[in-house]
This record gives sequence, structure tokens and C-alpha cells, in this order.
Amino acid sequence: MEYDQLQGTIIGGYKLLRVLGSGGNGVVYLARQLAVDRIAACKILHPDLAEGLTAAMTSETYAKMQNRLF
Repeated sequence: MEYDQLQGTIIGGYKLLRVLGSGGNGVVYLARQLAVDRIAACKILHPDLAEGLTAAMTSETYAKMQNRLF
């Protein structure tokens, strides 16, 4: 998967604006949370890591967890 091709894509209510960085787990994008019109960072996991996530960890749960960091 080419991560730069995701620029402009809307995923889970976030519009991916540009790549901020990448590493072993995935790529972090500068994004706009459309529902509240605010800037955020969104991590897109590498496909092989994403497959290992359980159904219990929904995107909403992940977003709440990430929000606590700020």
C-alpha cells in the first residue's frame, strides 16, 4: 500500500491531509476531524498489524484513547 495515495481520503470521519511521519507500526497523518472541524493526528497501521486487532477495539475506542494523550 502506498501511504501517500491516502492523502485526501476520508477515513472514520477524518480527512487525511498529509503525512507527518512513519515507522514500524504505520504512518501518521495530519488530519481534520470533520464532525468538529479540528486538526488531529491519525495513525494508519500497517496492514499486517491491523489484522491482529480485535473487534473490541473499535475506531471510537481508539480515538478516545488517543484523545487522552493530548
